[in-house]
Amino acid sequence: MKKTLFLPVVIVLVILASSFQIILKTSLEIKILNRLGNPVPETEVTLYENRDDYESGKNPVGVTMKTDTKGKVLFKDLKAVAYYVSAKKGELSNYGDAEITDTLTAGRRNKVVIIIN
Repeated sequence: MKKTLFLPVVIVLVILASSFQIILKTSLEIKILNRLGNPVPETEVTLYENRDDYESGKNPVGVTMKTDTKGKVLFKDLKAVAYYVSAKKGELSNYGDAEITDTLTAGRRNKVVIIIN
């Protein structure tokens, strides 16, 4: 009896898991740290879908957001692609280093840490 229930239960769980991933939105949590590893609040963070837009500062994905007191910002409802990240606070930025994310995993909260100098 137990063996006959195992396969249908596994099939139902696989279907539910794949359906759940479709429901979840793809998001990106970015944590900004300084070179000492401390969070940098109030950092302006902007996403771009390609290098040309990133370098020219045009066509950002959504709005520029500021990090919270823990140096974090969350972008929601994104496509599962790689993004160019611009992080600036005063004289500090990530320009020339850690500019692009890996391709995001669909239906998950993706996380990256960026150091600004």
